[in-house]
Amino acid sequence: MHNPKQPLAPLEAFVDATAAALHIACTRRQLLELVRAGQLPGHALGAGTRKSWRFKLTELSAAISAGKGQRK
Repeated sequence: MHNPKQPLAPLEAFVDATAAALHIACTRRQLLELVRAGQLPGHALGAGTRKSWRFKLTELSAAISAGKGQRK
């Protein structure tokens, strides 16, 4: 439950694959390949084979800092 005396933390906006790829300095295609392979975090929208992906930049930065997202 939220304590009314404490301010709410600001919510981080989701960004699309183009903005996320620019943030981590790769191509949109490379980013989506890494996300589909489970090497980077992403949030899929839709139930079919053609999903739209959205990303939180803090999650991507944390994954990169932890050494994830490197091709094997």
